[in-house]
Amino acid sequence: MTQPSPAATETVFQAAAPSLAAAAVLALLRSDYGLAAPRVRPLPSERDQNLLVDDGTRGLVLKISNFREDPAVIELELAALAHLAQVDPALPVPRLVRARDGASTTAITDGQGQVHMVRLITLLPGRALEGRPVDAALAETVGGAAARTCLALQGFFHPAAGRALDWDVRRLGEVITRVPQDGLRSTLQGVVDRVTPALLATAALPGGAQHGDVTLTNVLTDDTGRLTGIVDLGDVHHTAAVCDLAATLTSVLRNTAPAQTTELWALAAAVLRGYQRHRPLTPGEADVLGELVIARLALTLAVSATRAPAHPGNTDYITQYDDSTARVLEVMSALDPADLRARFRPV
Repeated sequence: MTQPSPAATETVFQAAAPSLAAAAVLALLRSDYGLAAPRVRPLPSERDQNLLVDDGTRGLVLKISNFREDPAVIELELAALAHLAQVDPALPVPRLVRARDGASTTAITDGQGQVHMVRLITLLPGRALEGRPVDAALAETVGGAAARTCLALQGFFHPAAGRALDWDVRRLGEVITRVPQDGLRSTLQGVVDRVTPALLATAALPGGAQHGDVTLTNVLTDDTGRLTGIVDLGDVHHTAAVCDLAATLTSVLRNTAPAQTTELWALAAAVLRGYQRHRPLTPGEADVLGELVIARLALTLAVSATRAPAHPGNTDYITQYDDSTARVLEVMSALDPADLRARFRPV
């Protein structure tokens, strides 16, 4: 199998997402996976091309990786999925569908001659929570999902997990240097100055390979609120466990539902209740959690500001959280560190 060309100067965050024609995708599904008459439709994605596949008997998801993606990172994602399924079989994560020759991945070439790695996974039932009203019960479910995923990954190791990833909140200061010189960059630099002590403190806290993105976009539930899926391990990286929780909390607090049915701090408390039911926080983790949420909010705006101008065809997806993120960042940044620490203190 031909492997994708290694990244040169352009990174996976800078390269445009793949956009393979439907005919090429259908041909690959028939030849490599033996699907006789598949039907496909696009799914949203930040830096890859994802497609929903219906083969007449079950739903699947075809993931076409950005050609700048390191093959080792895709191996990391697949290894983490396998580890989760083995350690916590009740945790609803996708399962890999192997190609006809038994390979875990295959490849497809686009019209510009770029080679993209491809894998096929099972489709989980339920709907993503993003955009839906989030009450305390759902927030607890999300918190529990984050804790269970963290615990299931605590014995997992893969060398590629040490990669440099823009969504690693500890890289906030570096990512902000790429934000255009304007009012936003000045605001975000003020956040960096505030949260740097908390970011440095994470080096002494429990850590390991983390999902990195147990967020409303990637947590699925049925209509009763029962957890049915945790998806998208594309951001797996080695970091402190509390940084992983901060990503989850940020997502719940800045949720994009048209109307907020539950007060901000009630949502935060609910996430922590759900999380601590499985994994109690250490005192050191609790001390920095609020500052890490501020850092993640700032990072979300920084990534959006750097990626949106370079990818005008994907602007809606990239900037979808900007307004709600800015709203919550303003509220939280107005609190002094002691007050914020008290509000995120587990009870």
